[in-house]
Amino acid sequence: MKRTPLKRKSLLRARRPGPPRKGRIRDGAYLDFVRSQPCAVPGCPARDIEAHHWGARGLGQKCDDTSTAPLCGNHHRAWWHDKGHLPGMTTAESKQLIESVGLRLLAEWNEG
Repeated sequence: MKRTPLKRKSLLRARRPGPPRKGRIRDGAYLDFVRSQPCAVPGCPARDIEAHHWGARGLGQKCDDTSTAPLCGNHHRAWWHDKGHLPGMTTAESKQLIESVGLRLLAEWNEG
């Protein structure tokens, strides 16, 4: 039996023109600076630092590289495992700590 090609019921619409999307700010030098800092958690002696991105974002999107704070590998994994807070802290305390350290580092970077 011969098969006929599938026919679409409607034409695919082209994406409507709109304002251009903002690109994410990427700065490898700043990320290296963040990774050279100690862990944001007070008293943590670890030196395997990762740049933790924080801030408002949508599903599948990443924040700008300027919205980062240094976390050691253990605390960074704990943040994601515990769904947004560090061990021994509430969610609000964790977010406040991350944002304050991140903003302080960004100010240091912009000064120097």
